[in-house]
Amino acid sequence: MATSISDDPAGGRSALFDRWHRSLRTVASALLARAQHAGVARPDLDVSELLALAGGIALTSTSTGTSTGTGTPQAERLLRLVREGTECAQHAPGARE
Repeated sequence: MATSISDDPAGGRSALFDRWHRSLRTVASALLARAQHAGVARPDLDVSELLALAGGIALTSTSTGTSTGTGTPQAERLLRLVREGTECAQHAPGARE
């Protein structure tokens, strides 16, 4: 989003990005807190870490020229690795019940 907004000498780009960023962090924080409270997300996971991981996966999927929304095999694998790595041990694939 940050790079898709054209430059604006009046600072509109910066203001729009700041509002978008605050909104994204607010929603992501609430979702992460809910998942942590339910015991399905690691309690030591921080929203900044989660957003950085998601951003990296997004960059990976768009850098391959795929913008159809279907994802690339690499992006899908990265997403699976992140998901498995952020789950609590009792909810991770292969965890003992």
